[in-house]
Amino acid sequence: MSASRQWKHRPTLPTSVLATTWQVASLLLDYPDEVLLGRLVLVRSVIGQLPGQLRSPLVELVSHLESTPLPTLQADYVETFDNRRRCNLFLTYFAH
Repeated sequence: MSASRQWKHRPTLPTSVLATTWQVASLLLDYPDEVLLGRLVLVRSVIGQLPGQLRSPLVELVSHLESTPLPTLQADYVETFDNRRRCNLFLTYFAH
């Protein structure tokens, strides 16, 4: 099968925009700590350059991270990603 037939919907955004979006999303999915919170100014500046449909949910998440106490963010992260099979980010969770 050719590469053009593998996609039902071809991405219409430039590769650089998609790569930036995935990079920002990967940073924001990390365990919340002082390092992550220290990066939010930089992340917010990068997000500001993204198209609206990508920018809006990321700005909302960054705003939440900025306005929520760190212990609450950490507890929510553990509840969401560490304790639920459906949302677990660790690939080895399913193997062991």
